[in-house]
Amino acid sequence: MPSLTSRRSQRTFSAVRLPDLLASRRGRLAAFFLLYLTEGIPAGFTATAVATQMRRQGLQPAAIGAFIGALYVPWAIKWAFGPFVDVLSSDRWGRRRMWILFTQTMMVVTLLAAMPVSFTTRLWLFTAIILVHNVFSATQDVAIDALAVNVLRGDERGLANGLMFGGNYVGNAIGGSGVLLLTPLIGFKATFLFVAAAIALVTLLVPAPMRELPGPPRLAANGSRLRAVGKELGRFVRDTGKAFVGSRAAFIAIFLALLPMGGYALSLSLQSNLAVELGLDDRRIGLLGLGSTALSAGFCVLGGWLSDRLGRRRTLATFIVGTTLPTFAMAIAKHRFGWIMPISPQAAGRRSTWTSRRRRWRRPSSRRTWLCATWCTPTPPRGKGAPSNGGDIP
Repeated sequence: MPSLTSRRSQRTFSAVRLPDLLASRRGRLAAFFLLYLTEGIPAGFTATAVATQMRRQGLQPAAIGAFIGALYVPWAIKWAFGPFVDVLSSDRWGRRRMWILFTQTMMVVTLLAAMPVSFTTRLWLFTAIILVHNVFSATQDVAIDALAVNVLRGDERGLANGLMFGGNYVGNAIGGSGVLLLTPLIGFKATFLFVAAAIALVTLLVPAPMRELPGPPRLAANGSRLRAVGKELGRFVRDTGKAFVGSRAAFIAIFLALLPMGGYALSLSLQSNLAVELGLDDRRIGLLGLGSTALSAGFCVLGGWLSDRLGRRRTLATFIVGTTLPTFAMAIAKHRFGWIMPISPQAAGRRSTWTSRRRRWRRPSSRRTWLCATWCTPTPPRGKGAPSNGGDIP
């Protein structure tokens, strides 16, 4: 009888075994879309939903800005995580799959650890936990990209890259706008469980059943693995430094990489701090985020598809120029209503430096400078004080 039960359980397990998505073209595209989805969900949650709740609960924009800035530190240095992913790996578990499983599991653990911490009283501890979470998330990104380089064919890379970033935007919408829409229904603390469960579900569906083929044989490292990591890191820094200064175009590209382009830079503040300052409630912020991220996800896929047909440089230049349009449109709109972010409660009774000197500026270049100075504090519209969280822009 026990043997019969055992055979039945084995047949049941084999019947529900999940497919290896890397085995087919459609599966590979779906796998990388879902893996990038797990990157976007916690990113949208922390940078949009959590930041919005921080502002609603009285934290100052400077503190929120420091929190959001800390979130991006691991992403700025994720190049240093590459040697660890390359050297500390296992062919048995899959060189990249092992890291994806480990980092996504730790992302769930750190989110659950942050859930009981009050960011209004212990912001430093909450920031530290989310910072560790982003270390694992950035390492996950490195492992996913390394896996993509190894398994994607040349004719799949443009569309796959578009789907990956589209998945990231969809994840941002779920973790940011989706959570804001869920908060009135289940409470803010419960949304931590929602985000953690979403990451855990993708982990079980995608990397867990994945079968990564063994990579090429590696040379035996002399000494410890940590020393091998150090050598790999040093080699990477030297090669990257030479690449950055190897041509004039590469040197100029450094400054382009350091500055978020137009509409992207605008969205970093628009969907959290600025939206609250202008009186949008959670539902309207959520709808704004859903609409913008849906467009972003769609155009990521379109951009990847176009790059396969029109070329990478032509497509890149076209869309970079296009990002300046919403930036100037927002500057003009805020100028029209007399609102320049951030609005300080102390600004209601005094004129700002920019506004008080505006009459003296007659040259077109001065007026353009004033329009684009989007981070000073002006006088609110005449007859109105600084906005409350429940008021709207006129």
